[in-house]
Amino acid sequence: MALEIRPDGRREAAKPARDSSAASRRPGALLGPLRRWAGALALACVGTLLTPGDAHARPATRPTAQHPATNRSAKSHAHANEAVATRSRTVSRTSAQTRAGGRLARPTGRAAASASLRGGTRRAAQGLSNAYQAPARDGTYRNGGVVLSPAPSRPAAPGDSASEETVVEPDTTASTLPPVQQILARGSSALQYPAALRGFFQQLRSREDEPGNGTVRVMQWGDSHTAADMFTGELRARMQARFGDGGVGFTYAGHPFAGYRILGSGRNQSGGWRTLGTHFTDLGDRLLGLGGVAIEGYRAGETATLDAPCLTFTLQYLRQPGGGGLQVSDNGQTVANLSTADANAAPVQSGNGNALPPDASTPDADAAIDNPSAVPDDAAQDTAAPTGTGNATAGSGGIFHYNCQAGSHHFTFTTGGGGPVRLLGSVALQPGITWEAMGINGAEAPLILRWNQPLFQGYLAGANPALIVLAYGTNEAAARWTGEDYRQTFTRLIQMLHTTSPSSSILVLGPGDRSIGSTYYTTTYSKVGRGRRARRVAHRVAHRVYTPYRGTDRILNAQRSVCSTTGLCAFWDWRARQGGFGSMNRWVGAGYAQPDHTHLTGTGYRALADALTADLLSAYSAFGADRNGSPTLP
Repeated sequence: MALEIRPDGRREAAKPARDSSAASRRPGALLGPLRRWAGALALACVGTLLTPGDAHARPATRPTAQHPATNRSAKSHAHANEAVATRSRTVSRTSAQTRAGGRLARPTGRAAASASLRGGTRRAAQGLSNAYQAPARDGTYRNGGVVLSPAPSRPAAPGDSASEETVVEPDTTASTLPPVQQILARGSSALQYPAALRGFFQQLRSREDEPGNGTVRVMQWGDSHTAADMFTGELRARMQARFGDGGVGFTYAGHPFAGYRILGSGRNQSGGWRTLGTHFTDLGDRLLGLGGVAIEGYRAGETATLDAPCLTFTLQYLRQPGGGGLQVSDNGQTVANLSTADANAAPVQSGNGNALPPDASTPDADAAIDNPSAVPDDAAQDTAAPTGTGNATAGSGGIFHYNCQAGSHHFTFTTGGGGPVRLLGSVALQPGITWEAMGINGAEAPLILRWNQPLFQGYLAGANPALIVLAYGTNEAAARWTGEDYRQTFTRLIQMLHTTSPSSSILVLGPGDRSIGSTYYTTTYSKVGRGRRARRVAHRVAHRVYTPYRGTDRILNAQRSVCSTTGLCAFWDWRARQGGFGSMNRWVGAGYAQPDHTHLTGTGYRALADALTADLLSAYSAFGADRNGSPTLP
């Protein structure tokens, strides 16, 4: 057996000689060499013809715009198969045109062959790709009035390559309608039944006549539109610019859920607190206080903080059997040591003289909760809070009042052990007006009726707000409410609020416009490669179409009907102020609403809040009152 010595010094058996005659008999065996030889000859000929200075070379011409798919360089063609299979959208590469001696050279070899390969399909794919522009801050792509969402990933089928893109089809009517800014600026007032706001307007008039006359409190309950505090934050800023900064008012304790914030304040909490009230299918004991959300700690040393400017501060907590101790500090100094035990347990004396006793002078908005007459008859009462403790009860709820110096304050609440401690919220006030936000993501208006009513009504009666605002309807429209069932339930809610706080005006904000998305798919195919190496590539396009949602009508009409028939509340048509039915698509295209076609962007919420402020102040300007306090509305 013959041995062959390799270059590295190792020996191995020599391979037998190949039978060229047998190989030549295989069909197509010589096609490969012949193709390579023909390609080399063609390259040599073209190179000779286009040599600089050749008399037969083509004259220099100005380059014309060509589609990248029809003029691709040889280098880019080598990676074409991999690129088409891995990218989610078909994006043809820009060709690299080479120049020789100042003359435009034509593509040669495989580049020339690829120029005619499925040019029509690639041009169509490139046309879709060119529709995409740089992403906006919210992660979407905009082209004119069209919002283009990023494509979802889809695995390719075995043996096949696939790319996928999502195209949100444009609203064909958007170009014929006025811009959002013009609608908001020129739109008529959407405020209906303004006579129900007499009490609120009277307090605003008193506030302007006597700037130091207490705090006018506006309290808004709502869903996710309220929870983010972009809408209510702008309302707060606008109203306080005219009537004075009354502080942030009521806020949830700590940081109960992701995304919660109140502009003009800061908050934090340690990791041992449990949030209650955000799971609607399991509200537990339903003792959730004024805002429907609470936090509860079970170990000593858990902390929650609040940073806010104020002159008076109130902490609301739950008094329960076996409740633990709680320490309150302001700017690092302890101002109170409280017991959260039930009403039969003796409260712990405060060590700070600034804590107000129940009979001390406090703003009217907070003092009423110290009055046992403000507590429902069937609620437990504690009328023997010792002087200096600041402890009192409303139902099974406790409060701690504290007078503080003007300016910013850093409040810290620390559990002392001995039992669970549940914090229901806090109130930071100063002279002026507030616009307080109590929003829960996904909430519906009837949720308020599921909270413990003696506890909720006791705190509401003590707050005695000048204006109660209800901003619900988006989630109800997607639920199984019938118009009549919702109207009856909403009537019960309005009557309960009016009975609990008779002097409070009530304003209902109807749901905004909304569009529902649906998806359909189209698939096109293109061929990549040539000969036996050619393969088919699928391009799957998901078309996302948004249609205005009619389900909002029954909720909007039910709310308006309650305001009309009861005469207890005013109604503000959010959807009409947006531009009416079907306006959401236009708001998305203008950057005023998010791609989900339900929520607004910060710009949109601020613009809509400015519209509501303008409508309220317009009605307030039409409000007249003589010095005897007789209100008149047109």
